Amino acid sequence: MASAGLVARTVSASASINRGRCDGIWWNGPLSTRRTRRGNHRPRGRPARPSVAARRPAEIPSAQDALIGPLREALRAPGPTQFWVASSPIIAILEEPGDLEEALPEGVDLLQSFIDVNIAETTAVLHMVAALSHDEQLRDRARGALPARRQPVPALITGLKGLQIGATEVFRDGVGDNHMVELLLPGRVRATLLAYARRRPYLHFWDALVVGKELGQVRERFARTLDAKGLDMEGAVVELDPAQSRTAINDALAGAAEKDVKQPEPGDQWPMLQPFVEFILSRMPDRETGYDGSTDM
Repeated sequence: MASAGLVARTVSASASINRGRCDGIWWNGPLSTRRTRRGNHRPRGRPARPSVAARRPAEIPSAQDALIGPLREALRAPGPTQFWVASSPIIAILEEPGDLEEALPEGVDLLQSFIDVNIAETTAVLHMVAALSHDEQLRDRARGALPARRQPVPALITGLKGLQIGATEVFRDGVGDNHMVELLLPGRVRATLLAYARRRPYLHFWDALVVGKELGQVRERFARTLDAKGLDMEGAVVELDPAQSRTAINDALAGAAEKDVKQPEPGDQWPMLQPFVEFILSRMPDRETGYDGSTDM
């Protein structure tokens, strides 16, 4: 069936789409020890076109489907972050289809394919598109399709529209800055975004991941890791105003040059997580303060 097959090919177009979907992956130290091709700007989505699949019943993909299987696994995972990571690249592809656009059957619209396949996994993706997409038309279409959906979706997905920013801190390691942003969602769902900005040879964004832990737990993990290496974390962590964190991370994203981007490895969440990172930044207060431009904070 055109619609179900197209949904499956969406992930096939990005072979690494599911590499980073893991709440259980725990880092072995600051993100500086982890080694993006996507730029910080993505053009708006193309105009909607009617889907061929909209004129016929949608085939329900099996759990082994190239896309639905991983999404189903992430949706059923106990932690709060797996589905965020698994679905973020889909939003990027919807906004910027690239070569996939040329492979689409005539008259087939990519987002409509998710709308036509009415199952829990695509419903959850529509919630993610409605919350995270930069493209107003994509957001409106996703929101317009949701009232007809009846599948229960976890609050960690539906609650993104109510996400709030908690504390923000930065841990300096001598080479760069590990930004820690606490995420507060309805239902006492807690997670922490870690974003690493290198300061040498110049300020540029290097890595990011999201973990289903409170910020205090993340800080403790850093402390234990450094202690095992004979290093002291005391004085290395600085509390920032969320507006400062936003400015600092945005400055680092803007500074990344193509020759210095980090190449993703198995288990990495970046750059697949970029739509989610940009969504988090949009929820943080904005003002013209941040780094002072020097190599020391």
